[in-house]
Amino acid sequence: MLTVKEALELDVLRDVKIVAGSEGLGRQIRWCHIIDNPEIVRWIQGGELLLTTGYGWPEVEQTSRRTIRALNGKRLAAILFDPGPFLGAIPASVVDEAARLELPVLVAPRKLRFADVTEAVGRELIRRQYAIIERADRYHRQITAAAVEARDLNDIARTVCGLTRRSVAIEDAEFRPLARAEGGDGSGLPRAAAGPAAAVLPIPHDGADARALRERLREADGAVRLDGRVACAIRAGTELLGYLWILEGQAPLGDLELRVAEHGSMVAALHILRQRSQAAVEARIGHTVVDALIRGDVPEEDLIERSRLLGFDPDGDYVVMMVSLMDRAARGRKWPLTSRDEYYRREHAAQVLRRLLGQDRLPILCTYSLNRIVCLLSVDRMPDEPEWPRRFARRLHEHLAGADGVPPVLVTFGTAHAGLSGVSKGYWEADRALALAKDADRVLFFEDLTLAHLLAQISDTDSLQAMYARTLGPVLAGPEGRVLRETLWALVDAGFNRETAAAALGIHRNTMRGRLERVQALLCRPLGDPDVRRDLAVIKEIEHLLVPEPRLTI
Repeated sequence: MLTVKEALELDVLRDVKIVAGSEGLGRQIRWCHIIDNPEIVRWIQGGELLLTTGYGWPEVEQTSRRTIRALNGKRLAAILFDPGPFLGAIPASVVDEAARLELPVLVAPRKLRFADVTEAVGRELIRRQYAIIERADRYHRQITAAAVEARDLNDIARTVCGLTRRSVAIEDAEFRPLARAEGGDGSGLPRAAAGPAAAVLPIPHDGADARALRERLREADGAVRLDGRVACAIRAGTELLGYLWILEGQAPLGDLELRVAEHGSMVAALHILRQRSQAAVEARIGHTVVDALIRGDVPEEDLIERSRLLGFDPDGDYVVMMVSLMDRAARGRKWPLTSRDEYYRREHAAQVLRRLLGQDRLPILCTYSLNRIVCLLSVDRMPDEPEWPRRFARRLHEHLAGADGVPPVLVTFGTAHAGLSGVSKGYWEADRALALAKDADRVLFFEDLTLAHLLAQISDTDSLQAMYARTLGPVLAGPEGRVLRETLWALVDAGFNRETAAAALGIHRNTMRGRLERVQALLCRPLGDPDVRRDLAVIKEIEHLLVPEPRLTI
């Protein structure tokens, strides 16, 4: 479009004078129209630069003012009068009313031909239309190239950012950030923002507001303006994949830039679908490799070569991690999935696991086995941080515990083993840790279960029963037996730190001291003796092994 102010910069109009409505010079000119009859208003459609000699202009002041108001109501761009024999001077009523309405009124210099004005303005409008077409074609080529060449969503965000000169962010369907690019207009995004929208108004991440926003964007046909932001839903059919956000700033986006946003969301959808397809292929390769390794088989050479592309190193050291969904129906530690809901929950847990592995830049080598997700963690690729596996395990469990639709889980780890044959050993250890887990356990490492594992190898359960009764029988025989047993096990779990044990039980330290004095009297052995502490740790593990309840023969 061409504004009145820009039109006055054309050579043919440089000597034109503005007599009223200079505040409205930003009005858009759509085309020129020459009218010299009393029924001016009926021929106006909006956006015209009206050229007139004033031949048919009303002579009555009230009619003249009414005509100006009607032309303004039709969204006229401006009036260019050519004073001459028909209109000696611009009527004061015209100047006064046009100034009030901010409708530009212009006076042509002598010898200015209307034909020259229409030709110059028309040529400029065509030139601008052609420039828009060229820009649209360039935008289309760049967006199409992004669809083919983009390596990730950040490349797509940068392309949209470069074309719109605005800050851009891409989020998933739950408003989690996936990609971002800073705009060239200085409207940078705060680093803590979830998206560019947060620079103006915070994005609702949960609750009714988030659901309402999600539905509004899902149903919108094209870009949606939201208080200084532009949002486009990223969709694949009826599935909502995410959102593309643009921070408009003070200057609203033009029609071409809005189309860039819409096409950018389509390219993002194609990229996400391509990522899904690639992930599905990679997952099948990963599943096949991991399945063979945990069975102790050596995969085919071509499969190993393909798995190298996923980050698997046949000569590397690996730790096997197992995420087991705990069954509320008490079907045991291992059980087959029998409903769509159970498959969905396992897949949801796997998505959380893959996301956390991706954040730490670890290869995603996983497979499924019944209610369990089995994953290989590369020791060589782990972050160089002390105790990383344990901190990762706690972080994983916290994320899974807070994820909707995921039941309670138990995360178990084997120890690190080298080479292809070592994976099956690590799998056996993680599986063994699952079998040795107590009901309250949530994260277990096989290396912490050496005593429990050794005791579990003893087939003579009668001897274990006798040792249990011999050691703990006097404590359990009295009326306070169960309370004292609970106190004693809290002390063992606390590393024999009395204050920590008291805090775990929620009792006063004096109460704790009194109970332990009674335990010590019944055992006839001092609790500070290292041998006594060792024996109690063994007895606690024996109690766990003698399921469901150890028998006392005293």
